[in-house]
Amino acid sequence: MDTATYLLTVEPGGMCVFDREPTNSQHSHRYWEICIVLSGTGEYLEGGQIYPLKAGSLFASPPDVVHEIRSPKTRDLALFFVAFTVLGSPGGVGDEDDAIIGAFVRGHQVAIADVTSLDPYVQLIRQSPTDGIANRLARLLTLEAMDRLRTGPKSDAGQTSVTPEIQRAIAFIDAQCDRALTIGDVADHLSLSSRTMHRRFQSQVGHSVAKEIRRRKMRRAAHLLLMGYSVQEVANSVGIEDPSQFSAAFLAEIGSRPKRFQQTYLPGTMPD
Repeated sequence: MDTATYLLTVEPGGMCVFDREPTNSQHSHRYWEICIVLSGTGEYLEGGQIYPLKAGSLFASPPDVVHEIRSPKTRDLALFFVAFTVLGSPGGVGDEDDAIIGAFVRGHQVAIADVTSLDPYVQLIRQSPTDGIANRLARLLTLEAMDRLRTGPKSDAGQTSVTPEIQRAIAFIDAQCDRALTIGDVADHLSLSSRTMHRRFQSQVGHSVAKEIRRRKMRRAAHLLLMGYSVQEVANSVGIEDPSQFSAAFLAEIGSRPKRFQQTYLPGTMPD
């Protein structure tokens, strides 16, 4: 499937705590921001709408759109943000990251709740010994956040947005990544046949259910490897008992063997 290619430039922005000043006032900027609420409560204002914020909230601020973040009642809102720009052109042959970026740009939710699984990325970024490592981790965080927020299709071919049914399928896959999972399991969860599940998923998302399962398992595996867990522990955590099968799946999805990935990106880890 043809997918636009994109240049994603990410900078880890840092922490923002609304303890002294309860608001950052209405403003806009020329770049995107994605924010993760780590603690406290508050509100995000955009387009005349108010979105409640709490620990685990994830929200995106588009370029040149007036918005405001505030915590007037509790003054305890603490969040981490990344700033990024996206440049691209339609057509071409992009990879999975390009598909996620394109889907996010074509359509995304403003804010969603209970995405605490992204919090460890923040800690790793803040503890990174070099800017290079922090930037690579910020890119992983941004792509994961885009994938959570996106509502647009992963193709430029004029598909409709992902339906609530497919969103439920994706949420089920994400919640069941710690065990062996098949298309039949996902289809049963939605009371569909495997054939119907495959056809609807493929048409809207742009790839198979099996690939989505592998992609989410391996991204979670990458996250756990960066937290310092052993390769075997990580394999077990994503429901794969055979180390060689896990290594092959990780290589196919991430482009590196698990141990090499961990040695490259985990601070303080040296190659064998």
